Amino acid sequence: MAEKANVQFFKSTAFYFLVGIVFGSAILFGVRPENGLTEQGVRALAVIVFTIWIWLTVNTSWTNLLFFMLLIVFGIMTPGAVWAGSMGHFAPMMIIVFYILGQCLVFTGAIDKVAAWFITRPFVRGRPLVPRPSLAGAAARATFRFLA
Repeated sequence: MAEKANVQFFKSTAFYFLVGIVFGSAILFGVRPENGLTEQGVRALAVIVFTIWIWLTVNTSWTNLLFFMLLIVFGIMTPGAVWAGSMGHFAPMMIIVFYILGQCLVFTGAIDKVAAWFITRPFVRGRPLVPRPSLAGAAARATFRFLA
């Protein structure tokens, strides 16, 4: 039984992430910044090797967002430079992130609970068009609270 679990680990995503982290760490701590390669270049090389490994072995759908995040976390680029260099502006990246957040809410069922809460309010009973303004008002309050 232990042998079967061991084989499953080597086929799992966690194993590939672990190997990618080992590759990236080997470059990050093993390559010295010399001959024109700066410290920032070593960090960038480690992130790129890790990202390419994950692209090849795990998945390509969300790895690019992980790559953008790692560029910012490792101090290789500023957030503004990442957004401008990848999408041209921060708005498309913000839309993608909010889309992913929305899909998570749908997947977990949280959005259904919020919708049921709005529909079951006492002031809505008998008036089917009332939830529309109340939903819009809640969205506006949340937006202004987020932007403030």
